[in-house]
Amino acid sequence: MRVDHRTARGFTLIEMLVAITILAIIALISWRGLDAVARSREAVSAEIASQRSLQTVFAQLDGDLRFVARDPAAATRLPGLLIEDGNLALLRQAPSVETGALRYQLVRYLVRDRALIRQTRSVTTPAEIQQVLAANDWPDAVEQVLAHDIADFRLRVWTAAGWADPTTDNATALATALSLPTLMQPGGTTDLSGAGVEVRVTMTDGQQFVRALLVRG
Repeated sequence: MRVDHRTARGFTLIEMLVAITILAIIALISWRGLDAVARSREAVSAEIASQRSLQTVFAQLDGDLRFVARDPAAATRLPGLLIEDGNLALLRQAPSVETGALRYQLVRYLVRDRALIRQTRSVTTPAEIQQVLAANDWPDAVEQVLAHDIADFRLRVWTAAGWADPTTDNATALATALSLPTLMQPGGTTDLSGAGVEVRVTMTDGQQFVRALLVRG
């Protein structure tokens, strides 16, 4: 059988160029789709991590406010808290792990370098409380980073008149309520029902998260 080579033909240069162009377009579309999926996964992962860190923040705050030490001599039903310049300080009861004996800790929440930080320092006397609070830095405190990408950390206190911003002039009546207790004893008769703190956390991307926490000292 004889083959007529004159009838056999391959792809022309134009056909090859068209095929290559089509393959390049398909590859580009596929790459963009995969890139979009990867970016979406990264965004979702970052959002989940942010949500988890904020859950840690609110859970830790709830735990600290649960054990706020009270001053039975205070004229107000609010517990002793100190809120200024976006920072929160409180005196909490902290039973010793080794002996179970009651001890006290100063706890402070502050934003530094876009991170929300919790500092704790054990204290034993009222004089030591005042000394620690007077210092801007707590070099001997235990420090824990609770969340990153924090732009702002704000707090309000619940009173009989509603939520009050302790940093404004209108809240000067809360001076007693917002002072840390001068006594180191828990105090057995102070009624803390209805006392609360509203926490507002603003992320660097503009998202805001608000949680109202009861103070159950």
